[in-house]
Amino acid sequence: MKKLLSIMSFYFLALCLQSFAICPSVDAQQYTIIDLGTLSGGYFAQAAKINESGRIAGTSERNDSSPEIHAFLWTKQDGMMDLGSLSGVSTIATSINNRKQVVGYEYYENAEPLVHAFLWSKKTGMLDLGTLGGIYSQARGINGRGQIVGSSTNHEGDWRAFLWDEKDGMQDIGTLGGDTFAWGINDPGQIVGCSSVPGNYAYHAFIWTKQKGMQDLGTLGGTFAIPHSINNSGHFVGISENSSGQWHAFLWTEENAMQDLGTLGEPISDAYAINESDQVVGGSYYSVPEEGRAFLWDEINGMQDLNDLIPGNSGWVLLWASGINNAGEIVGVGHLNGSDNRAFLLMPAQ
Repeated sequence: MKKLLSIMSFYFLALCLQSFAICPSVDAQQYTIIDLGTLSGGYFAQAAKINESGRIAGTSERNDSSPEIHAFLWTKQDGMMDLGSLSGVSTIATSINNRKQVVGYEYYENAEPLVHAFLWSKKTGMLDLGTLGGIYSQARGINGRGQIVGSSTNHEGDWRAFLWDEKDGMQDIGTLGGDTFAWGINDPGQIVGCSSVPGNYAYHAFIWTKQKGMQDLGTLGGTFAIPHSINNSGHFVGISENSSGQWHAFLWTEENAMQDLGTLGEPISDAYAINESDQVVGGSYYSVPEEGRAFLWDEINGMQDLNDLIPGNSGWVLLWASGINNAGEIVGVGHLNGSDNRAFLLMPAQ
């Protein structure tokens, strides 16, 4: 039980603080790389997701005032824009849709740490999405219709996955038996996440639909599976323990169920995003993503180290990739000339 809770705590918190014309083959594909910069002279920035028009949501340190961390929206035209906060506290961006709406959460330390999910748009600014009755909520994904998923504590202090929309607000979508977390939603409204199941203290992947509710999709054979992203075909990716006790990235499809994507040689890999061509991005690492290498996976080429697909004299070490869009543009986190974590954009070479 303690091992499982530590696993969940590690991935939940790591992803909080971190915690993107497709060619049929990327054999010869190379990328140009862009440093997204930081807010107000800060030292680090982390990209979360990229939409189809190339707009990027993420989080950056600021050096000019407190709090030091704010969510950002980056565009090729205007660079990095500070999205601010609700209460003068730190904010973390986790996802963006094609309507330029950004979701995430704000947090601060007071008598108790409070965390609330937010929705940002240019029209309304930052909106507090509230909770399911507890004091914590975090938004993780948003689709093209503005539906948002994430997790919140309820009146009893239990974690529950939620679906939020403008009409009905925040709704509990159920559980497989215990604490439940939602991570991604596609345009048809399918939701993926993980939930504890009774009996063996395991966390299983689930897919939820309005018609069928929550379906248990199991694991790679181990004790947990955590999905992170789902495309409009209902294919989703994440991390799971396999039957050998290894933590590996996976791809789930209805045809093949849960497929182990392997690693780049390190013991751990995690898949963070998938596009409509089933290109998958993530990181392969030893114990924490900051020790890793960003990867791109597809069915033809398998898992490729993105560091091998950028100019050798770029000065970059790509640690993990967190988003990919249908144009093949990828965002993630790396080190530039030995810097702190910096957000990058990879653009396929013409």
